[in-house]
Amino acid sequence: MGYAGPSIAAQEWIELINSDPKFREPLESERAFLGPHARIWNSLGMPVAFDWRAGRIEVKDPAAPTITKMIEITRILRANVFSESGEAFSESGHHAGFLPGFEQSPIVRVGLSHQERSSRIRPLAAARFST
Repeated sequence: MGYAGPSIAAQEWIELINSDPKFREPLESERAFLGPHARIWNSLGMPVAFDWRAGRIEVKDPAAPTITKMIEITRILRANVFSESGEAFSESGHHAGFLPGFEQSPIVRVGLSHQERSSRIRPLAAARFST
């Protein structure tokens, strides 16, 4: 997708996340759309899924505190936070440009129902990439 670099290993992710008491394993009712290495962050009063998939940690519709947590995690993993449209974020959580190969104006997909969008769209991810 326009970025390259070493992926985040599942074992590396699990070791990190298991050391943080604010994360837990998903409940059975939460597992339907999550991968086997997903963990739930319990710091906002409602559960937020951090889902490891193919070397990335993905989070749907993150609020500002969740982005801050993602940045905290990426510091430890030596990774980066970016959006599905290629927007990169600084360590302070602010816009930091776009990853190579992404347009500055994201493509809007039409014709998807709300349920399809929420099951497919993962606005922010954490991964390693080189620029």
